[in-house]
Amino acid sequence: MTGDWDPTWSPDGASLAFGCANCGPASAASIHVVDLKTGRVSALPGSEGIWSPRWSPDGRFIAGVSTSGAKVVLYDFRTQKQSQLSSVTGGYPSWSGDGEFLFYRTVGDDASWWRVRIRDRKTERIAFPKNMRLTLWFAPAPNNSLITAREVGTDEIFALDWDAP
Repeated sequence: MTGDWDPTWSPDGASLAFGCANCGPASAASIHVVDLKTGRVSALPGSEGIWSPRWSPDGRFIAGVSTSGAKVVLYDFRTQKQSQLSSVTGGYPSWSGDGEFLFYRTVGDDASWWRVRIRDRKTERIAFPKNMRLTLWFAPAPNNSLITAREVGTDEIFALDWDAP
């Protein structure tokens, strides 16, 4: 399929979900699931407009990012509906190991790391690293602190002189 993005394993390892843009006749972004035993690919009903999926540890939810406004959303397998978790532009969702929290990152002048407690949808900024370039990669540690890599040296400017042949 074309436009397949960000695969994520189901907790039982039997399926793989991915964001799909330009899949099928509607050409609309949505979450698709591959059943690895049968090879069958199906779109999740109610997942239209979501990409960058991340399956929850208990298998009940898929977190993702909306194609309209880049908001963090939650798809519920029980209701087959999605709900917005954050009103700020964000992405790169990542679940805590116990599934109690969903972490994500915002971009721009107010770039920060955030988390949402799933049971009551309480959102809080957990880190606003001043004078530190945020990387795209981060992951929650077992104690729900964040692990990341810091970018250094990527904005250096060099002048090169050489003799042309």
